[in-house]
Amino acid sequence: MKDWLNQKLEYLRNRDNRKVVTLNIVKVSALVVCFGVLAIFRMGMEEPSVLLAKSNGVSEEDVLGVFYRKPNLVPTAKLDIPQPEQYVSSVMVMDADTFTVLYEHNADEQRPMASTTKIVTALVALREFSPTRKIQIGIEDVAVGGSSMFLVPGEEILLQDLIKGLLIPSGNDVALTLSNEFEMYGMDIVEEMNDYAAALGLKNTHFTNTSGLDDEGHFSSARDLAMIASYAIKDFTIRSAVGVSEDYVFSIDGVHGHYLKSTNELLNVVNGVDGIKTGYTQSAGQCLVASVIRDGHRIITVVLNSPDRFYETEQLIEWVFENYEWR
Repeated sequence: MKDWLNQKLEYLRNRDNRKVVTLNIVKVSALVVCFGVLAIFRMGMEEPSVLLAKSNGVSEEDVLGVFYRKPNLVPTAKLDIPQPEQYVSSVMVMDADTFTVLYEHNADEQRPMASTTKIVTALVALREFSPTRKIQIGIEDVAVGGSSMFLVPGEEILLQDLIKGLLIPSGNDVALTLSNEFEMYGMDIVEEMNDYAAALGLKNTHFTNTSGLDDEGHFSSARDLAMIASYAIKDFTIRSAVGVSEDYVFSIDGVHGHYLKSTNELLNVVNGVDGIKTGYTQSAGQCLVASVIRDGHRIITVVLNSPDRFYETEQLIEWVFENYEWR
């Protein structure tokens, strides 16, 4: 009887041990599955949208932290098609992934660039603040003329929606709002814009304001703008804004709505165009920085002081995709 009891106890102990082992195996398996699903999910996500990020050290200088995946294919000329006749002051056509120059004319000439400036205004704002940051509009933010998002003093709105108002209808009121927001925290947005340009190694760009108003010390070049645009179009918030011909955004409380109409007439007209920014002043003339993607290949075109920016840009786009292949 004693032996039977000992055997029974031994059996129960072994059974409990097996339960513990089985339970642990189940737990580990569940964790493996969870982490596997998470890994798959993360693989499908975009890489971080901020391409120029500050280093973690508060006292350290800004560094160029580019999340860059080496492209498999590079553009190669397949036909000797003459370049389209151009009447523009400066031109640059560049492959956005390899930075390969496909066509250029006076690409390093320093010129006023009007509201194409706002590409960098947006980049720097998103570099400093989260897209979901809430920003309250003050009376001083709307005291500006020119193109506008028609912000209302007192309304509170998300930064990502302000970026839309900055880039879609080219809102000067948004540019002023962002400048004032930086100043409120003891920062100078224009200084950071110049730091950004320096981090990219741009030699022919200098900013004195956030909107692109004519000023003697405010200039860029077609080459520099193409480089800027190549980085900007990789930012999810910017790409989402510039790729639509119209949008509607609201204040956080839903009281104020803003209809946004794009100034880029090539959207939904020329195949593959998904941005980026127009500009015009008397000194700068008609300007356009465009992004086009076809068959997975993205190019950036820049025209400064063009008599017809949309026509000349379309001619450049069609010439590139007829004349080049990626291999």
